[in-house]
Amino acid sequence: MRIRLTDYFRRLYLDGEADRLDPIQAVGLFYEFSSLAPVGPDGDQMIRKLAQRLVAFDLLDPAAQLLQHQVDNRMRGVGKAVIAADLARIYLMDKRPDRALAAISSTRQPSLPAEIVLERRLLEAAAYLELGRHDHAVELLQPLDVAEARSLLAQAYWGDRRWTEARQADRARPAEPGIGAG
Repeated sequence: MRIRLTDYFRRLYLDGEADRLDPIQAVGLFYEFSSLAPVGPDGDQMIRKLAQRLVAFDLLDPAAQLLQHQVDNRMRGVGKAVIAADLARIYLMDKRPDRALAAISSTRQPSLPAEIVLERRLLEAAAYLELGRHDHAVELLQPLDVAEARSLLAQAYWGDRRWTEARQADRARPAEPGIGAG
């Protein structure tokens, strides 16, 4: 019986059958029967999908709680850094930049892939902008040469009333793919 229940739980949360449920019901069911969640990567993926679904319904606090538990208790290495970035994004959407910074800083580690480092740096800079700490955002963003970084850098300069630099950062944005073609 337990094997069948575990298989059903897997179908619900890994194969998307829970998407037909109300998000609150899906979370309640998950918590009530969390002992049926598989251990390891499948269980972690299950929780991540559930958190994404909660975010889609603007249920940011329960989504953050799920991912915070993953960061604090389950994940290690690169996976922990990736989940922490997801968590920081949720905290920023929930207007909690201090928590976003905590998620990023508590999961720093050497030798992360470049794309994860970039994502985490952009989230950290966005959190500093939300807190009005423009100088910290500028320090993080100046060395980066991607459109999102240039946009955030222009915002940081603007917030710090450095008008000339804001205009220069805005002009220095790399061209978007496809713009000007044809």
